[in-house]
Amino acid sequence: MVTPRTGGIGESMRIATHAIRALLALACLAAFAPTIAAPVANAPAPAAPVATPADAPVPAPRIVKAHGWEGQLTLEFDQPMLTWNGRTDVDALRIAPDAACQWFWQDDTSLICRGNFFNQHPFRSASEYRVSIGHGLWSQAGVELAPTQAIVRTALPQLDARIGQWLSGIPGMFIQAPADTTATTVANVLGVTLDGHAIAFDLATPNKAELQGTYFTKDDHVFALRLHDLGGRAGVLRVHVRPGLVGSDGPLPGDQDKDLLTARIGEAFGLRGVDCGNLSFSADPGHRVPAQCPPDQDIVLRFSRALNAAALTQLRAALE
Repeated sequence: MVTPRTGGIGESMRIATHAIRALLALACLAAFAPTIAAPVANAPAPAAPVATPADAPVPAPRIVKAHGWEGQLTLEFDQPMLTWNGRTDVDALRIAPDAACQWFWQDDTSLICRGNFFNQHPFRSASEYRVSIGHGLWSQAGVELAPTQAIVRTALPQLDARIGQWLSGIPGMFIQAPADTTATTVANVLGVTLDGHAIAFDLATPNKAELQGTYFTKDDHVFALRLHDLGGRAGVLRVHVRPGLVGSDGPLPGDQDKDLLTARIGEAFGLRGVDCGNLSFSADPGHRVPAQCPPDQDIVLRFSRALNAAALTQLRAALE
């Protein structure tokens, strides 16, 4: 009689199969498990997360420029603002000294206070105004402008100069000035030099003969600049304006500090140079110009004085 044994081939196969399955499972886990590295000595700390634009706070609006003249004051903002239509009085905006103007948006960054038809110049020239801004102005990003103040200065008085007709190598000169200035206040800020040496002058109302060949409107405030004691001297004449011009409209002085005009006077008639395109050539002491101009360029002859009709005729004949 044969007694069956336990743990035969079938049982051994079953045990082997289970062992293989267990090994395969461990291999799969090892293949797909994340690798855990050992800590490295002195490794830098991980960087903090970088804020994205969506996380950054929206900046508050700011006034970046405030300027004005007799007709209006302007506030310019650094970003688009919520606007309204038309002109209106705004409780959040106060001007001192007070001025009869209404606020409106020229665009979404420029806020203007301007006078009306009956008062087109509500502000004094050469004056300072303080604009106080309270609550109520918002950017298009939804951030309110913090209450603030802006100082606005209207246009300061300025001078300009123009050359009229030349007579015997001396130019007629005119000074344009604000209407609220006088000959005395203008003369106080002018200086005239010839080759660096001061020249005496005076300012007067120009006569018709002096104004020939020039154009000024009836509203222009013009003085003729008349020189004294030139004594036939030649040289470079400069008319300079310095800061300090004050008119009667406002208290702030002008800040100009520059040459209004420069002219070479008393110079003998002659050819100074030749221009053609972007090229410029100066004459030598014998009034000869070694110019080399491209054939397709206009040629400009520069003389020390204006040519009369006879001289023009002679020049045309010489060039033919």
